[in-house]
Amino acid sequence: GISAQDLRSGSMLKVPGDAKSATEPAPEERFGQPEPTESDTLTTVEPQVKEVDFLALSSGEPLRVALLLPMTDGDKQNPNYLDFYQGFLLGLEKIKTQYGYSVRVDLFNTRQESDRLRTIVDDADFRAARLIVGPVYEEELPAVIGYAEEYAVPVVSPLADVKNVDSDVLFQMAPPQMRKYAKIEELTQGEHKQVTLIYGEKNDREFAVKEGDQGLSSLLANGKDNLLIVLSDSGLEVDRILAAIASANTNLVARGKTPPRFTIVGNSRWNRFGNLDRALYFKDRLVLFSTYHAKRDAEVIKTFDSDYIKAFGALPSLYSYRGYDAAMIFVPAMYSNIQYDMEGRRYTPLQTSYTFQQMPGGSNHVNQNWMRVSYRPDFTITVD
Repeated sequence: GISAQDLRSGSMLKVPGDAKSATEPAPEERFGQPEPTESDTLTTVEPQVKEVDFLALSSGEPLRVALLLPMTDGDKQNPNYLDFYQGFLLGLEKIKTQYGYSVRVDLFNTRQESDRLRTIVDDADFRAARLIVGPVYEEELPAVIGYAEEYAVPVVSPLADVKNVDSDVLFQMAPPQMRKYAKIEELTQGEHKQVTLIYGEKNDREFAVKEGDQGLSSLLANGKDNLLIVLSDSGLEVDRILAAIASANTNLVARGKTPPRFTIVGNSRWNRFGNLDRALYFKDRLVLFSTYHAKRDAEVIKTFDSDYIKAFGALPSLYSYRGYDAAMIFVPAMYSNIQYDMEGRRYTPLQTSYTFQQMPGGSNHVNQNWMRVSYRPDFTITVD
């Protein structure tokens, strides 16, 4: 039942054997296993995820892209996704100049409504797309995934950490939470490393209240490489903790003690706290982990910002950068790397890097890279 046009270069055909060989385990597999019970025979086997082979476009072939964004939320405009769209368009301009590819984008307003997705999937312009970017919310993905699997169309989830959708067509740009912990683990390596968890006042009322910074001074002066992980999520508590650590460090140095070796791990959400003294980030050698980072004084970011302002008359946001990255990674890939699932390749359109791999036990192609942002005592910032 397979015609010549159904076959692609590099395709693998799987030919099943007879029913007995397909269902009965080999003797060595059967050895030592208990006899099946009635409940075993009634267990439903979960269907396996469909494997999909993508076919790259030829260099002169035009590409149609369906961009699915919640441009409005009810009757209100959503400025974040306007920024994403504009960043995506700026990426297409760069691609046209750099590669000469012809790309048409059809923008669909999902309105953050799952029912709306079913209408979009039936649209003729949507069905002409060879690449789908969006939707941005996980609960909207199932309406698109079935169609994409049937017609071998890649689907890019630009922002969500997808938990409950599993498909070989899905590419996730946001790194999963477990990869953040692996990145933090790198900081714990070392023979004389000591890891200390610091709670906020809600968890430990003795911290920096009755003893001042004496406890911190003895901790920092222990002669070890100290990794201090601050767990508080209160802006006032975080400011108090960072100030206490900076004070303890200053006091030790002023008394002629060996300068302590320490690094503080915080949360990137701290950047939303308006009360924090950013100078403490540098004094305390703070390390933050973020799904995205754009250092404004980096040359590549300054160039992007200048081009964005010229094109749209506004400063870009993080959504603008992510939209640009989505275009710069996946549109050129449709002419080359998509045929090999982009597995293990590293992409750095601006300053954030992406490496896509299938997670153990899953089929989604997930970016593995969290960005580690380190504030140095010499008032410089490094991004790894």
